[in-house]
Amino acid sequence: MDYQKGYLEGFNRHSTTVKSRYIGQVIELEGKRKTGEIFPIEINLCSWETKSGKYLSGIIRDISKRKQIEQQIIDLKEELEVRVDKRTVELEKANDEIRVLLKEMHHRVKNNLQIVSSLLKLQAGTTDEKVARIFQDCQDRIQAMAFIHENLYLKESLSEISIKEYIEPLVKDRIRANTKLRDKIKLRIKLPDVKFNIDTMLPIGLLLNELVTNTLKHAYPNQEVGIIKLNIKIRKGNQAELNYSDDGVGFLREKVRDNPNALGLVLIDSFVMQIDGSMEVNSTKGGTHYTIKFEIPS
Repeated sequence: MDYQKGYLEGFNRHSTTVKSRYIGQVIELEGKRKTGEIFPIEINLCSWETKSGKYLSGIIRDISKRKQIEQQIIDLKEELEVRVDKRTVELEKANDEIRVLLKEMHHRVKNNLQIVSSLLKLQAGTTDEKVARIFQDCQDRIQAMAFIHENLYLKESLSEISIKEYIEPLVKDRIRANTKLRDKIKLRIKLPDVKFNIDTMLPIGLLLNELVTNTLKHAYPNQEVGIIKLNIKIRKGNQAELNYSDDGVGFLREKVRDNPNALGLVLIDSFVMQIDGSMEVNSTKGGTHYTIKFEIPS
């Protein structure tokens, strides 16, 4: 292209009409040095008219350095994107490895707890009935903990557990394990489809284990038909309310608390404290009702 010729043609055209879509705008073109080198330029055209005639002027700037900097920025951006993509792949691989290790950890913890439970069962077989019942209580508590680690091992999430998938099977298992009452107890359970982290779910599971154990031990002394009700409600402001009740014979909490063998009630209070909750207990001859309120960690 003859740059000088093109420039003169364009100048003559604009100087006669003083109209152009480029007037008042900054446009980028290419210039040609005397050496024949092509380089980027920036042109700012303006026009004005006086009594003496119409005028057109332009300011031409060499923007070679600016273009070099812009290209360096583009190159750096592309390099950064490549490095980010590479690092992302590395982090995803590391995350997968961590997930495998955590799953394996939960699996091993569950297996170890099962071994401890089995050892307690074997030991219980060598003692009298009273001591055997104590061993059985310990087994139930260990099973409640093992069930959480099994849940984390089998599910996708490694930090949160579904209330429905953990609590309902746990309570049903505790009832089913009681050969004398399992066919006589009806369970009415209503749970929300939400997840709690393990720090909240573990004490709740152990708490319910104690509540169900106490019901099966003391609420139906004559092994009559009974109903256990359990529901958890999610309130506003990350508040939750757990309601548990049975229709058994009830008990005097003050009297039972003074019993040095009443470990279950001590543990219930302890588990409520672990979730920073509050508890109300109403026990009459028509049954026992627990209302436990606590905050769900965000």
